Amino acid sequence: MGIAPRYREGSDFLFRNRGRALLRGIELELQADFGGRLTAELGLQAAEGRAKGDGSPLADVPAEGLTLTVHRGFGRGAVWARALLRARRDDPGPVEQVVPGHAVFDLGGVWRVREDVEARLVAGNLLNEEYLRSPDELAVPAPGRNVVLTVSASF
Repeated sequence: MGIAPRYREGSDFLFRNRGRALLRGIELELQADFGGRLTAELGLQAAEGRAKGDGSPLADVPAEGLTLTVHRGFGRGAVWARALLRARRDDPGPVEQVVPGHAVFDLGGVWRVREDVEARLVAGNLLNEEYLRSPDELAVPAPGRNVVLTVSASF
């Protein structure tokens, strides 16, 4: 597989052809329907990427992760809860940094007010975990505890 990793010159990020690499991993997704509009999804992922030749780590390879989402529908709406666990990534690629492991817990819901109006409420990072959204060396911490309300209409 040919790769084009990022690199940095001053404050600019550029791409260059680096040759060949090996990217391997696994992703599993399990879904269960418990009846009564109650469902659950479990996702697991693990990946590793190395440049052929010097064996250096590739950029943009995510750390091992586990996600569990439980969803319950009712009437004209639904609620859900999501737990995300991400392992520490100690082998950053070019222009990346070590990213500590973290856990994030979110809650959300949606309500169809009318056929053409929908409201969504998401409470994110309820554990107020400090973590980096990205391994980029200039990444800033993800938002702490937050709430987002969105109302959409179609016409």
